[in-house]
Amino acid sequence: MFIPTQEAALPRQETQSIWRNRNFVLVLSGYTLSTFGNCFHSVALSLWILQSTGSARYMSAIMLIYIFTQLAFGTLAGTVVDRMDRRKLMWMADFIRGALVLGVALCVSVPHIPIAVVFVLTALIAVGGLFQSPALHASIVDIVGASKVQKAVGFINISDNTARISGLALGGAFVALFGGSVAIIVDACAFFLSALLVLACSRFSVSHSHSGQRERQTFWQDMKSGLHYIWRDSFIRSLVFLSPIVNTFFLASLMLVQVMAVKQWAATPVQFGLIEACIPSGYIIGAGIILLADAKMKRRGLWICFSMIAMSPVLVTLSLLSSAWPAIPLILLMGFLFSFCTMLSSIILRLKVSPEVQGRVFATLGSLSSVLPPVGIVAASFVADLKGPDLPLTASGIALLIISLLFVLFQKALRTFR
Repeated sequence: MFIPTQEAALPRQETQSIWRNRNFVLVLSGYTLSTFGNCFHSVALSLWILQSTGSARYMSAIMLIYIFTQLAFGTLAGTVVDRMDRRKLMWMADFIRGALVLGVALCVSVPHIPIAVVFVLTALIAVGGLFQSPALHASIVDIVGASKVQKAVGFINISDNTARISGLALGGAFVALFGGSVAIIVDACAFFLSALLVLACSRFSVSHSHSGQRERQTFWQDMKSGLHYIWRDSFIRSLVFLSPIVNTFFLASLMLVQVMAVKQWAATPVQFGLIEACIPSGYIIGAGIILLADAKMKRRGLWICFSMIAMSPVLVTLSLLSSAWPAIPLILLMGFLFSFCTMLSSIILRLKVSPEVQGRVFATLGSLSSVLPPVGIVAASFVADLKGPDLPLTASGIALLIISLLFVLFQKALRTFR
């Protein structure tokens, strides 16, 4: 009688190379394309709004649309993700967003279109993203298997940052050469290609497909049970809040560093460009190390705790500097530490959270991540205008240290997670 070995007993995606996993390659390619195209859209729309209205208020309105959309529909979208075939939801969301983006391109190319129409289309595009993003994140374990999650998340984050850096760098030149409407059409084409790539995948929601075996709940019961799942488990709850909190301090501090670079360090254009490049560069270096370490990385919870604590003296030291050159390696280090905090917590969530509720968990995480950082940036800006940027930067470092120590002291499950 044939007795299967341990390797043979594992699902196929657990034993094969991640690059031989057709579903992962297709999903990653689609995600990278849509992220790259979205940068063209962002640059073109921002320029069009400023050129058409000359008002910074309309620029801030775009950000508020995304925040309020996430708040109003985030958990609802996450519940839909957990009740539907996630692959189907992903390609449908991308097709719909592609069609809506074509509508934005039309508005940009036709004179005297009311800006309210663009705002409505932007809100609908944001709603589409609320379904696609949690569906993608909740499907990673099913696509690659639990043993390949760290490697998959590493590649996704590196692809995301590379697409954003190159997309923003090329977006301005593309708009200057071909116009805003053509640049936005590029984004629509990227969404359509992403949808086709996901459509070409075989079914990958393996765990989710078994959810029908349990007693079917109503939509609202599912939504409440998802929130209850997050709230009753202190470890899951702390991880859901961890990334948005770190994001808040990180983005607020980054804004303060930019103010210091101009007002206090008198940074040259070369120095300012290096400062801007250091954050994504540091993040990619950190993501690459996590990717290479893969299963060899032990005590991932401790790595998160150490990275959060280490960011505090970096922020305080930046607030004490008087020139830009010594700040550049510290800013690179900040991006590096940030990658360990956010990537590893995302990996742990995928491993610890039941696949049937991952859509709701990642939707809630997305809602918090869309709300807390802008609030932190506004608060830091207000204090910086009154007292200068160095004081709130020091305060950010001290506050982050206190919060990090609280995580370390009261979250034993995080400290001991391997």
